[in-house]
Amino acid sequence: HWRTPEALLLTGRAQRLAGTGGTAAATLKTLEERAITDGFGTVWLARAKYELALTLLADGKASEARTQFKSSGTSAADALKNAKTDKAELQRIKIESRVGEGETYLLEKEFKKAESFFRQLASSPDASLKAAGQAGEGEAIFQSAAASKDPNALRRAQLALAKASVLDASNSEASAKSNYYLGKCLLLLGPQKEGDRFKQRAQEYFTICITSYPSTRWASLAKAEVSK
Repeated sequence: HWRTPEALLLTGRAQRLAGTGGTAAATLKTLEERAITDGFGTVWLARAKYELALTLLADGKASEARTQFKSSGTSAADALKNAKTDKAELQRIKIESRVGEGETYLLEKEFKKAESFFRQLASSPDASLKAAGQAGEGEAIFQSAAASKDPNALRRAQLALAKASVLDASNSEASAKSNYYLGKCLLLLGPQKEGDRFKQRAQEYFTICITSYPSTRWASLAKAEVSK
């Protein structure tokens, strides 16, 4: 039935969000196999692979997720070659798969690896990959500096995140992530480095995240910060 792939994808996603990673992975592997055997097409194959990569990442399986993100990125790039429709979605999967690859290093607390991966991404000629790379680099520097609260590292994070916001012409996930972490940087730097209005300015970044990018995961993280 033509609604089958959609049903499998939505079921897998719901299972992932409910925290049942094993069940979600099984559902999404079924979709991945059937995309080939039942001829659902390359777009569904890319969607299945990407959703499975997100599931593995959420389940803490960093190296499996990394392999899967590479695979979903390749599938999205292949599907884009002949796509008549769904081009914007496939482009997003292609970019977010590269970002996911870098995030697997963050999960392993391999901050230097993550930073260098994202820096390489930021040197891409593709503007949207550039923005995603800068945002990821800022995130990696922030996470590495969060424990030590090293002000110099936090300044480096701010710089990378600000660049990402400027470069992100499509106003996407990279901007949402940047605004979230720019707020977090201000909170860690505190009044000594950022003046008395540091909390208010951080809240402004979180509010941008919530109002301008409501469908991203960064919006829910920003809401949690605002309600603290």
